[in-house]
Amino acid sequence: FGSRQNKAATSEHGLRCLLSWHQHAFANMPIQLEIVFAMDNGKKVTKWFSTRPLGLQFRTEMPIVVTGIQKQSQAEQLGVELGWRIHSVNDKLLDGMTVDQAYDTFCQASAPLCCNVLVRYIQLQSASFGTFCIKEDEVVPFLEEFGFVVQSANAWGNVTRNPRLHVWIDGHCEMGFPTLHTWYAFMGEVIAADDSSRRCWMVERRLAHVREFLHDPVKRELGDEYHHLFQEARFARRGGLPGTTSRMQSWLAALSKAIHSGAVSPA
Repeated sequence: FGSRQNKAATSEHGLRCLLSWHQHAFANMPIQLEIVFAMDNGKKVTKWFSTRPLGLQFRTEMPIVVTGIQKQSQAEQLGVELGWRIHSVNDKLLDGMTVDQAYDTFCQASAPLCCNVLVRYIQLQSASFGTFCIKEDEVVPFLEEFGFVVQSANAWGNVTRNPRLHVWIDGHCEMGFPTLHTWYAFMGEVIAADDSSRRCWMVERRLAHVREFLHDPVKRELGDEYHHLFQEARFARRGGLPGTTSRMQSWLAALSKAIHSGAVSPA
């Protein structure tokens, strides 16, 4: 009897340990986003995303079809292909939704995911600046694709008809080898003047990139007017000091306002 009692106690203890392990494992499982894609042949395939950004690009129209996949992104790693149509997000069917409803569904479903910054190393030599700029004759067609009214690379059209531009920081992380650097996730959004469409994107940059490729060119172009437009939004100091993200948020908001008012040229 004693032997059977000991075996029962051991079994009970083992069961408690097993249940405890499962509870711990489930509690620490990463949150996942389930997206069901429909292919042209009628078949459906399910992919589970565990981090943001997803790496998917699509037009602001229904149905939502994958038109681009960000390099080195989670979507590329999962094998998502161009032309796949998004059928459902976390069991919510997108059929019958408007573009705004589908966008809101995506935002709500992906919000709990951990934000993962994708690092693509960018050279900081001044000569490399031209690599990341479009040519002057490409400025007008490029901006018109986003709904902006542009006369030339140096002049806007009717700015009251231009879409609203919002840029903000959605987190950062320390990455790099052998030297760690802070990489910021910059989110962008362009909303049509009549609210009929919305385009969003995400890029990863260090503070040094933003200073050389965005802040410095804007400051050179505006000259003395820069201090007037950005007097309440000083750019972040060098060295990644405390308050850098807050300063950058204010500066990006001031830049969006300057662009919307036409103070900054299209180029």
